Amino acid sequence: MRTSPVTLLIAAALIIALPAVADDGGTKEAGLTDQQFFARVDLSLPGLSKVQETVSRSDWPQARKAWADYLRNRDNVKHFEARFVKDRGPRKSKLPRYPTWAESRVANLNERIKDGTFEPHFQARYDGDTLGLITLYAQSQDSKHAKTAAWLIRDFVERFPYPSELWDVTPDHKGGTPEPWTTLNFGLRTGYSWWNSYVTFRKDPEFTDDTLVIMSKSLIQQAKYYSSLSLTQRDTSNWMGAEMVGLYTIGGMFPECPESAMWRKFAIEALYEFTDWRYLPDGTFFEFSFWYSHLGFNGVQEIYERAREWGRHDEFPEDYLKRAEKLADFTMKLCPPDRTGYFYGQGHSEEASHYLAFTDNLLLRALENYPHRDDFRYVATRGKEGKTPDFSSVYLPYGGICIMRSGWDTSANYLALDAGPDGRASHAHDDANSVALWAYGHPLLYDSLHGRKNLGGAKDHSTVFIDGKTAKRNNNYGSPIDASWESTPEYDFACGVSRVGDRNPVHVRRVLFLKPDLFFVIDDANVPGTPTTHQYDLYWNLLTDQVEIDPDTMAVVTREDGKPNLAIVPLASEGFETQVLPDPENRSYFKNIPARLVTHRTESETLRHVTLLVPLKPGATNPVETVSIGDGNVYSVRFTDGRQFRLKIEPGDHGRIHVEEKGGAGRSVVAGNSPSLLPTEVFTRIRQTASPEDYVRLRSRERKQPE
Repeated sequence: MRTSPVTLLIAAALIIALPAVADDGGTKEAGLTDQQFFARVDLSLPGLSKVQETVSRSDWPQARKAWADYLRNRDNVKHFEARFVKDRGPRKSKLPRYPTWAESRVANLNERIKDGTFEPHFQARYDGDTLGLITLYAQSQDSKHAKTAAWLIRDFVERFPYPSELWDVTPDHKGGTPEPWTTLNFGLRTGYSWWNSYVTFRKDPEFTDDTLVIMSKSLIQQAKYYSSLSLTQRDTSNWMGAEMVGLYTIGGMFPECPESAMWRKFAIEALYEFTDWRYLPDGTFFEFSFWYSHLGFNGVQEIYERAREWGRHDEFPEDYLKRAEKLADFTMKLCPPDRTGYFYGQGHSEEASHYLAFTDNLLLRALENYPHRDDFRYVATRGKEGKTPDFSSVYLPYGGICIMRSGWDTSANYLALDAGPDGRASHAHDDANSVALWAYGHPLLYDSLHGRKNLGGAKDHSTVFIDGKTAKRNNNYGSPIDASWESTPEYDFACGVSRVGDRNPVHVRRVLFLKPDLFFVIDDANVPGTPTTHQYDLYWNLLTDQVEIDPDTMAVVTREDGKPNLAIVPLASEGFETQVLPDPENRSYFKNIPARLVTHRTESETLRHVTLLVPLKPGATNPVETVSIGDGNVYSVRFTDGRQFRLKIEPGDHGRIHVEEKGGAGRSVVAGNSPSLLPTEVFTRIRQTASPEDYVRLRSRERKQPE
């Protein structure tokens, strides 16, 4: 059979240079000779007699072969399939040349290997190359995928044998350390890519004896490297979840190494403290990003699940899972009707979110550890099983997140108001008082995931700009959140305040939800001490490009056929310029869905803008017939079905709101009666920098020079 030029090029790229041979002690790889490596293994354990015998006579080639045979056939370490492979592998590719995601990913990997652009830190960070190889191998048993996986491991070790020259450089994302040796990549590489490759390919002849030995040496060295770092050198953000999965996996993968018990204990204690130190009492993560919150939670669950497979539960504190339960509670409380997620803060695309951070997947996984939680089961199965949660709307006092929902069904109306701090680290957004909304289960006002801190401004979020900037929130974690909340069977009310100092812009947003389908949004803004004209921009980010403006009411109405829609109705449009603009950057978290940016702009000393958000069932039109404003901040709305609403706002940006309804249910509501809700215990445990005093179970360790 004729071999194609492309196949020859890939095969040539897969050739690995021969490892260096030491003067004595066998081959040296990953900073260890064979003799040094086997000295770190307890060869007296059952099943290792052949290895012990060959090592005793310094027959290093035979010792390497015996070790590889042992790893392939041992029964003291259970091998289990990588999570998410079944879910992700069959998914369709976005590239027409390849029918599935896995085929597309592996083809891209082979192209990068062929043209020399492959870099190990990308393989380690995203784990996608390995998952693609595993998925195709599971379908075809084609050894070429095992050969490529072996090359990925050996190429890394050849390029980065051991970071001895970097020992005095802080291994974090702020600079200094090459990407492959950052602590995040250590965790993703060792806990996911390499472990999954070992489980899948270890018995394939293309995953050679040398590959298994080189991988073993490198993993033990990497565990030593990471566990020798001091606390201030390790990352204590969402990275810690992946880091500890890596360290725990090496400890579970190599029980033959006397240090393995210490590595497992280290990881368990770290994540045990992590759930209390970095997650607030209501489950909010200190970075204030839904997506990155779950990277940390993933690590907390992952090591416990691997312990379950390995029969090592007795190594965990009795309350390990109980302590982490608030993280799953947080997920359920924020759950929108379509079971995706309220993705505030930075995150990633729909593809990544689908298997890492969609609420139904997260809660189904949590049920493995919390099988008694029938409310998790109800939400995860979309009401087919379990029990309805005993609440609907909810306020998270430490995160400052207000969730208003008409119910738990998948066609519910839902609004989220982010009244909390911006958050810490680079994944926070300047999204003060932003809202996201689902109309009858369909997402229409979205919160963008794109951009890092100070890059994602109000144009990425449905909130207010003042002179081209967002009003800042107090991001000092020792300070309480200035917010208020009321929830009754008839209405929900929330108020968020963005205010820092005496002369900075102030934005106060109040939301009144008349259940089940009317949201009144009152925005007040000003710049204290500057009695001059300012530019105020109110933005609404719509997850559709089917939008039109009603010339009679200046309402902006979406027009998606066969889907729920939304009417954005200003109750006083005079003095405001309303526009519907294309979103040139398509900042939505579903990258392939077009979006539109609605703007209301005015120039004045202060801002008062009142908006009525009306979710519309499929096929329904804008039900608002007329709007008017009278004396004393009184707004009137007439609906086409004859209902009338009179909205009166008491003076001040914290004044109470009175709503009277004529016709319909005839409701009379007075909201805004509660003072600001200040948690009794606030962010005192969170610091801007890590210290051994904060992290009592992980004492700062002395760094040791590598052997």
